[in-house]
Amino acid sequence: MKSASIGIELVGVAMAVSVLFAGAQAPATGQSGMYQGSPKAGQQGQLGSALHQRAMASGGKLSEAKDADSADLAGDLPSLAARSDEVLLVHSLTAYGGVSTSGDGVQTQYDVQILRSWKGTHKAGDVVRVSVSAGGLLFPDGVQAGMRVNGFSRLRDGGRYILFLHSSTAGGQSSPTFTLVGSGVQGAFLLDNEKVMPVYGLGALSKAYSKYDVSAFLAELNGLIPEQR
Repeated sequence: MKSASIGIELVGVAMAVSVLFAGAQAPATGQSGMYQGSPKAGQQGQLGSALHQRAMASGGKLSEAKDADSADLAGDLPSLAARSDEVLLVHSLTAYGGVSTSGDGVQTQYDVQILRSWKGTHKAGDVVRVSVSAGGLLFPDGVQAGMRVNGFSRLRDGGRYILFLHSSTAGGQSSPTFTLVGSGVQGAFLLDNEKVMPVYGLGALSKAYSKYDVSAFLAELNGLIPEQR
């Protein structure tokens, strides 16, 4: 009976997600993969940053790339889940570009709404912000800075994802900061036409789950984290 109830639950989740996203349109974002800064972010701080200075020195357009830290990548789904503070099915709402705390890098902030939680303190309906140290930033004066992690694709506005997140409240923050588990890029899986598409496309974990069936992926998660439904 338990396996039957899990099967019914998986069908219900798949139907709910399909209805939610049927005909959905992605909201407008920045040009050519560039995101504008958050309205809450101070323009002067962005324009005075080391990143802006380097972008100006590069003719107004800075483009850089780096590799993920292979030592921090998970080799399989159980280890990725075990290292996560939150495991969530989400709808990506919007994104903003920003300057990292060091002042010399791009930090993309993704606002996502939770559809379901397997692990963590947040519940369906909550909106949380996920930070990724990559992306494109369009400064207020039109200067651009792009930083990418090789093998990583940015989250799509309006997309549905399963996220494996690390949570921290360093520096006296009142609300946690969420980052992707696995060198900050590995713990995101796009659910596209009932197939799983790892957002980080390199390594054994990506190879194992690329174009994986969504229902099978959900079943594996239920098996790994059975205590939260």
